Amino acid sequence: MIAAFIIWLTQSNGELLSQHTFQILVLASIVPAFLAVIVMAIWAKDVSTTGKAKFPVLSLKGIDNRFKVFLLVVVLFTLGNSSDAFIILRGQERGLTVLEIMGMLIAFNAIYASWPARSGLSPTGSAGAS
Repeated sequence: MIAAFIIWLTQSNGELLSQHTFQILVLASIVPAFLAVIVMAIWAKDVSTTGKAKFPVLSLKGIDNRFKVFLLVVVLFTLGNSSDAFIILRGQERGLTVLEIMGMLIAFNAIYASWPARSGLSPTGSAGAS
């Protein structure tokens, strides 16, 4: 949303992102990255371990079947997620401005972020009272 705001301020009706706007977006993205590095440098602590470190063994043994089905569904939907990129490209082909395309991206992310909240499932995965 910050990127959409920057685009609105600098070039609200352009069909292509100008070099000036792109440079402003990159510079604006450096600020949260820099803050994240500062937070990690100040507050992140090393945790010492005892004993010899073992490599983790990746296995689906002991995992609930419902979680395995969930993983399968996530993989399938992730493979199909490329269609969003094609929708964005189709919008650009139809003449949407950069700001309108950013609006599409914001809408996609808002929908994806709100889906678990509307599913009616409790944190344990069972249907709960809403």
